[in-house]
Amino acid sequence: MKKARSVFAVAAVAGLAACGNKPLPVPQAPMANAAEYACGDIQVQIGMAGDAAVRRVEGADYILSVVEAPTGAKYVADDFMPVTGFWSKGNEGVLTLAGVDYPECTQTGGEGAPPVEAPANWTACGQEPGWMLTVAGGMADFVYDYGAQGYSALLPEPRAIEGGIGYFEGPGGLAITSIAKVCANSATGVPYPDTVTVAFSDEVYQGCGGDPLALLVGADWVVEDINSGGVVEGSRVSLAFDAAGGLIDGRSGCNAFGADYSVGGEGIGFGSVMSTETACMESLMMQERRFYDALALINAYTIDESGALVMTGAEDARIVARR
Repeated sequence: MKKARSVFAVAAVAGLAACGNKPLPVPQAPMANAAEYACGDIQVQIGMAGDAAVRRVEGADYILSVVEAPTGAKYVADDFMPVTGFWSKGNEGVLTLAGVDYPECTQTGGEGAPPVEAPANWTACGQEPGWMLTVAGGMADFVYDYGAQGYSALLPEPRAIEGGIGYFEGPGGLAITSIAKVCANSATGVPYPDTVTVAFSDEVYQGCGGDPLALLVGADWVVEDINSGGVVEGSRVSLAFDAAGGLIDGRSGCNAFGADYSVGGEGIGFGSVMSTETACMESLMMQERRFYDALALINAYTIDESGALVMTGAEDARIVARR
């Protein structure tokens, strides 16, 4: 859908020039007090060039007039029908191209933009060809072509983009986007919290980024299936991951339990379970034993499209849990 919208936008902008809208004499002249917006994959700037309000979109500038609006600031391009313009509403907006509205604009930079929160240190990696990106203290170290080549640079401030953040060094440099969407490492299957794209030297590299633990910690996972046998109705089987100590704790439907765990490049593993010794009805005790036995066999995990944690292992061990 976005690709279709982008193609339409390019065609619409070409149509604006053909239909008599007045571009500025120097299309890419610097603008004062400019605000930057991302409308899906369309980049828009609103600012001043001399005494004129200007909208810059898809490489072309158009003189704008201010019109009355119930909220925010609304602009329309002079001498053009159907209407083309922009309506800014705080840090959001609506782009209109040839009478068609694109109401998904979010301010990403410039005048009045909210600060962008980005982790101080993070890594990303990908395969075929193998590459690794490390961002720390504002510096980027990019190693690519299976480690044969490398590039380092001081990055500009991050920019908000749809679904994440981006770093754009400029022509010839790095263009990094990190989207908060679960990404599975193509070699190991280990899930990461971010989907990362790095464009550099006429090549585009796809991969995953962030700390895999970020997907596991922070809330209880309630188990809804053990070895494809479900759980006893009315019982609660759960586990919670401790990021600091490499420990899990939870309930097995009868007793409380705890165990060591580790997450690495190849998957996940659990140590021996320690539990309380309360006696419960036979169905709960049998479920508890199935759960502990399955934990001992688990060696891989993923986060599926519905957000469920799916852990699998030897002898068809399988535990499905959900926050």
